[in-house]
Amino acid sequence: METAKYNLNIQRLIEDTFRGEKTLNALNIYSKGLINKNLPIILSKDHLASLLGHPLNLINNVIYSPESFYRSFYIPKKNNNGKRVIHAPKGILLDLQQKIYEYILSAIPVHEKATGYVANKTIKDNAIPHLNTNEILKVDLKDFFPSINFNRVINVFLKAGYTRDISFSLARICTLHNSLPQGAPTSPILSNLIIKRLDIRLEKLSKKLKLNYTRYADDLTFSGDSITISFLHYVKSIINSEGFKVNKKKLRILRKSHKKVITGISITNNELKVPREKKRIVRQAVYFIKKHGFLNHLEHIDRFDPIMLEKLLGYAYYWKFIEDSESSKSIISVLKLEIAKLNSSTSNLHTHLEFVK
Repeated sequence: METAKYNLNIQRLIEDTFRGEKTLNALNIYSKGLINKNLPIILSKDHLASLLGHPLNLINNVIYSPESFYRSFYIPKKNNNGKRVIHAPKGILLDLQQKIYEYILSAIPVHEKATGYVANKTIKDNAIPHLNTNEILKVDLKDFFPSINFNRVINVFLKAGYTRDISFSLARICTLHNSLPQGAPTSPILSNLIIKRLDIRLEKLSKKLKLNYTRYADDLTFSGDSITISFLHYVKSIINSEGFKVNKKKLRILRKSHKKVITGISITNNELKVPREKKRIVRQAVYFIKKHGFLNHLEHIDRFDPIMLEKLLGYAYYWKFIEDSESSKSIISVLKLEIAKLNSSTSNLHTHLEFVK
């Protein structure tokens, strides 16, 4: 959707439909505020339904009974640390959320220190500012998405310039059980917009003390010549005052002697690297697959994982993205060859079975 063209049509509709100087002035002020932010003008729920391309009665079903439009399941957390519930929107709700993201949320700027869920930014952008520093503070926010409630989501749309009625409807479409659902396409950007004030305060504090600050989703990183305990207390206080909690189990201050890993990237030697242990695991697996064959390797490790080659290839591409080394390129070539061989043998088997039939 081209927002400028769309808004021009709405302005014409306002001029043709409404009468009275006060009404027109109020609507023009409302519309101008949204136009200046490159956001679509939404005058009513009927208008919202038209913008999102679904009948109002279906949208009302989503607004007042969102539970029916999700599929929920669990995935294991990292390091076998429990399970995480994923609420994946389906059908009409998925389409509504994708359009709200595209038409509205993507036009609202996030803080420059946010590097996760941001277009044209990656985990490398999150790590680079912390190169060539002596000490690092890593802070993880506890229950990040669940801690963001409905009122905070509605405020995003109110601050964007929408009426309370429209903001309520948009927030209901984007929330489940009074919080941000992990699995919805709107949740990542909403979290970035809601946490923006925290980013502003933490960056201001860091700048004052000549420290660096970046945030990748719920991972906050600070670095500089020295990280003091008093600075940590200030950070905790600001986080708590903004309605978030620190995950004490993941709180780390990395001094000179520590290995420095930020969102999976090692910067121990002041350059971006994949941690050695991760590379060793990939090299070892690829070595045995190349030597004994993929199926024999699965039998040897006594683990059935039909997409192991694809997983390894994905990690090899990640390795190449971080370092662009000859080792990663070589491993990618080997894995591509193994996948081609496996696909070929599977295809031949299917052909043989068809012939036997």
